Amino acid sequence: MALPLAVVQPSRAEAAATPVLAGGPAPGVVTAPEPGESANAAPAPAREVVAEPVAIAVAAVPAAAARPAVAARTEDCGSGSMRMRSWRGMLHNTTDNSTTIAISDDTSCVEVRIVGDVEFSEDERDVVRVGRDGLFAASERKRGLERGIVIRPGDGGALVRRYQVDRDERDAREASAWLAQLLPGVLRESAVNAKQRVARARRAGGIAAGLALIKATHSDGAKRIYFEELVAGGATPDTLRLLAELAARSMSSDGDKSAVLRRLTSARRGDVALGSAVVAASRTISSDGDKRSVLQAVLAESGSGMPLTEMSRAVEEISSDGDKAAVLMEMPRRSRADETSRRAYFSAVNTISSDGDRRRVLTKLLEDSLDTPTLVAVLDAARDISSDGDKSAVLAAVARRYTLDGDPVRKAFFGAARTVSSDSDRRGVLQAALARRPLTSPVMLDLLGTAEEISSDHDKSSVLMEVVGRPELRDQTVRARFFEVLKTVSSSSDYRRVMEAVVQL
Repeated sequence: MALPLAVVQPSRAEAAATPVLAGGPAPGVVTAPEPGESANAAPAPAREVVAEPVAIAVAAVPAAAARPAVAARTEDCGSGSMRMRSWRGMLHNTTDNSTTIAISDDTSCVEVRIVGDVEFSEDERDVVRVGRDGLFAASERKRGLERGIVIRPGDGGALVRRYQVDRDERDAREASAWLAQLLPGVLRESAVNAKQRVARARRAGGIAAGLALIKATHSDGAKRIYFEELVAGGATPDTLRLLAELAARSMSSDGDKSAVLRRLTSARRGDVALGSAVVAASRTISSDGDKRSVLQAVLAESGSGMPLTEMSRAVEEISSDGDKAAVLMEMPRRSRADETSRRAYFSAVNTISSDGDRRRVLTKLLEDSLDTPTLVAVLDAARDISSDGDKSAVLAAVARRYTLDGDPVRKAFFGAARTVSSDSDRRGVLQAALARRPLTSPVMLDLLGTAEEISSDHDKSSVLMEVVGRPELRDQTVRARFFEVLKTVSSSSDYRRVMEAVVQL
């Protein structure tokens, strides 16, 4: 038994530690540290993708374990807890005092460790200062060649550099060109010193240089930080719209894109054009939850001018009924104010498959004072609910709150009521309608016709009992229809119960 276990268990371990990655010639995947993330927090999955989505778990790397060594010749990329086998992309892990970055592509494996206070040159091509007890280390394996450098603080503020090529000690000055080529991309993709980098870009070329920085970055996690820094540094309404469009085009991670769009929305409250740009960008988000959070942010921040037709179209594309219903329930009354907006809104409502979620949306709508076209649209949407319980709940709410007078509402209400198969649920709908007094003769005639189709004698007679004694029975047409329906009650006891009530009038 020992032999199979010895064979199987390492294979499983390798499978658990080996991400399926796709990338191009540049590093592809970055997990940027969240603001305020604890050193002991559970590792988060990588959220940035260049070509295809990946998920990579990274364990915390304690600063005490940060003594570097030039990477040994091996097919693994990274070292210690950052070591992974046969992968392409980027891992980024930060603790309170240490940052470790591992990058792998088709031709090379790079690892950078920053411990303590490390300062880079203005062009980010060299290390200019390492604080006390700090350290900078970088290693690379590329086409069979291994090189690495370790930089520590020395006496009098000088830096002590140790450089190796294939484990052989070399003059550290030889590392300058290699380090100058390696550092800028690593620091940009890992968003180390992001605030300073964005500020330098803006000083050099304004907002255009900031946009260029984002375009040159592959990591969605790093892009997210650069977007936030650009907004924090001040941006005009036109710039905010450009940033929304750039996020839509350049970001693959739904979580990071959602965070950026929500940040843009909050940057300028009440800006209708920005709200429209953010809604358009949200339509490139695949995750229902992330798209919902963006749309809800727009509803909260964009003010009364938000074009809700665009919002409805974005909501319609959400797959999750729960997320779709959550946004629709927050859309303001004016989303149904005109024919175009109303049609777009109910087009989204009618894509909700869940009976419970559709009922929640429709009953929420009924809390407003609806005009006739909107009320008819609610009844039409209720008619397509499969669950008799949910459908009858909506119809009963309509009957209690609104008069059924007028041909459009009356026909829509009883047309929906006739699709309630459950006798008890249909009885409940008709009893809710009878709670309103008085009813017009057309309404009473439709109500009796709907009661006639109830199979249960008990439920049918219960409806008829509530009609007995009403003033509407003085109308000869209504009275004649009442007795026609009563004749369809087969149960002698139920028939006698209704007739006794009629005789006692």
